Amino acid sequence: MHARMWTGRNKAQALKEFLQGAFARFVEAVPHRLESTNIRMLLGDATLVIDCTDNAATRCLIQSFVRENNIPCLHGAVSADGTFGRVIWDQDFVPDEEGVAGAPTCEGGEALPFFALMGAQVALVAQQFLTTGRRFSYQMTPTSLMRVA
Repeated sequence: MHARMWTGRNKAQALKEFLQGAFARFVEAVPHRLESTNIRMLLGDATLVIDCTDNAATRCLIQSFVRENNIPCLHGAVSADGTFGRVIWDQDFVPDEEGVAGAPTCEGGEALPFFALMGAQVALVAQQFLTTGRRFSYQMTPTSLMRVA
């Protein structure tokens, strides 16, 4: 979940504050850039990785690591203009190259409601996987949801 009040702030810290405020649970944030030098320390013990990063280089780094280590990975990806999204398992995910490296996707806040829908769908798909072992993938727009796998 990302809101206008957290725009420009570290996403890990913003998510921590949201989760603690919404669910009154302790959450530990790791506000560090994921790199090849720390990926094993940060993701090595994971049983599920949920990738919602916003740049091609990090998505590729995560994809290589989870594939090498046979870790299930769910990707949540949104187009730069905030009009299209995918919630997709790694075996079907192909990272898109960025049109403009580092282009913001929440500039001005217009797409934040769609990002909230995307976040909810990522959480639902992860929950389904953790409880049933089934992997479903979806494509989304602000007005539609279609299961693709």
